[in-house]
Amino acid sequence: MALSLAVLPAASPYFGEGLPRTNDVFPHLYRVVALDRLVQSGSLWPRWSPDMVHGYGYPVFNFFPSLSHWVVELFHLTGLPMTMAYRLTVLLQAWVTAWGMFFLGRRLVNAAAGWVAALAYVYSPYLLYDSIIRGGLPEAQALALFPFLLLTIWHAAQGQKRWIAAAAFTSCAMLLSHPIVYPIFLFI
Repeated sequence: MALSLAVLPAASPYFGEGLPRTNDVFPHLYRVVALDRLVQSGSLWPRWSPDMVHGYGYPVFNFFPSLSHWVVELFHLTGLPMTMAYRLTVLLQAWVTAWGMFFLGRRLVNAAAGWVAALAYVYSPYLLYDSIIRGGLPEAQALALFPFLLLTIWHAAQGQKRWIAAAAFTSCAMLLSHPIVYPIFLFI
């Protein structure tokens, strides 16, 4: 609980009205709105967005994995307004980032190291820049999943076979989150 409260300032620009002015928040919001329209019309795995590019359409969902947009859409389908769903997704990403790094640090060293690792990772300059200045929702999600990927791979490498499926699931989630961050982590 305390860790969840400790990461709230990292997502604080998203607590106000509307959305903060970032470099990428509007393209991601437009994609979520397009996804919502397609889901409402019955397309559960859309590939083509007919309303983008001035009504000519664009295959954005073919080229850019949209797992983070789906998270926003799922919150929106519960009845939340789109901007509130977007803000809640950013807050959820901050929590996932912190808890993932906490579990990794605790597993590798101890609980105190988990706390230090979690706070250092959440408040690292790049993660703050990515979510507050750039507004890179998909990349922030991939970076949030990275500690879980390391943790599941570590457990699987220890011979714990049930963690192989968890590592595969986390790997797929990262791949569906951001296409550029995922290959970088494969080389680590």
